[in-house]
Amino acid sequence: MAILASPDPPPLAAGTRLTVTTVGRLLEPAFALDQNPLRDVVLDLRAVQFVTPYALAALATQIEAAHDRGRMVRLLCPARHETLLYLAVSGFFSQVRSRADVVGPTAYVERGPTTAKTVLPLTRIENNDDVDRALGDVRALLRQLARDGDWFKRFRNLVVELCGNIFRHAEVQVGYVVAQRYASREGPFIELAIGDAGQGVIGSLARVHPRLLHLDPAVALRTAVRDRLSSRPDDHGGNGFHGLHKVATERQGRFVLRSGGARVSASRGATALYGTTRARCLQGTQVMVTVDCD
Repeated sequence: MAILASPDPPPLAAGTRLTVTTVGRLLEPAFALDQNPLRDVVLDLRAVQFVTPYALAALATQIEAAHDRGRMVRLLCPARHETLLYLAVSGFFSQVRSRADVVGPTAYVERGPTTAKTVLPLTRIENNDDVDRALGDVRALLRQLARDGDWFKRFRNLVVELCGNIFRHAEVQVGYVVAQRYASREGPFIELAIGDAGQGVIGSLARVHPRLLHLDPAVALRTAVRDRLSSRPDDHGGNGFHGLHKVATERQGRFVLRSGGARVSASRGATALYGTTRARCLQGTQVMVTVDCD
C-alpha cells in the first residue's frame, strides 16, 4: 500500500514562541511516526520570536532522527535578529547545520556558541571514546549556572547520569542537553532540557516491567516516574526522571517529560504528576526541568 505524503507544518503565526507547550505543533506534522519516512521536511521558523531550551532539544533530536533515516530537512531561519542570534549563541546552528539545510544569514548560521556563564550551549553527547570528556564538560558548564549548594550538586549529578544513560536506555548513539539561566521578577531560574530520538521510556522499561505495555501511554509514563522504575532488574533505587522531578519540586520548578505520544508534567513546585496522551507520536524522549537558583 502506498504511503501518502502529508503536508508541511502549517505556517507559524507572527511572534510565535517555541516552548514546551507549543513546539509539538511544529514538529508533529513533520516528524510524527505516522508520516512518510522518506519524505523531505521543511521547518519554517521565520515567524518565531522566542525559543526555549526544551524547544532546542526537541528540534535537534527530531532533525537528528530524520537525518539518520536519510530524510532531508530544510530549516528556514527566523527573521527576527534577536532570535537568530540566540539560535547561534545557544549552539543550535553549530549542531544542526551538518544535518539540515539551514537557510539564513551566513554570519549567524556559521557562528559558534557563546562562552557566557548563563548558558549551557546545546551539546551533542555521543557514545564514543570522548563521552566521559563530554559529560565532564557538561558538569563543568552546569557549575557556572548557580551557586554550588547541596541541591545543585544533586541536580548536576542527575543531569550527567541521564545524559550518560541515553545510550543504554534509548538504544541510540546520540543525545542532546541544553540549559539557560533566566532572570525574572521572582528571582533567577534555570531551564534545562535533555533529548534523544531513541526507543522511548516505556520501550526501555517494558522488558523488565511488561505490565506498562497494557496501560494508557500517559499512565504508563507517570507510573514509571512515580514508582522509580528501572530497566535493570536488580535496581530498585529509581530512575533519574524521578530525581529530577523531586529537585524541581524542592526548587519551586516545573517538570515535563515527553516520550512517544505520552507526556507527564508537574506544575511549579507541585508533587502531583498529570499525564496526557497525544494521537501522534514523536520518536524518542525529551525532559525539561526548571529550578529556582537564587
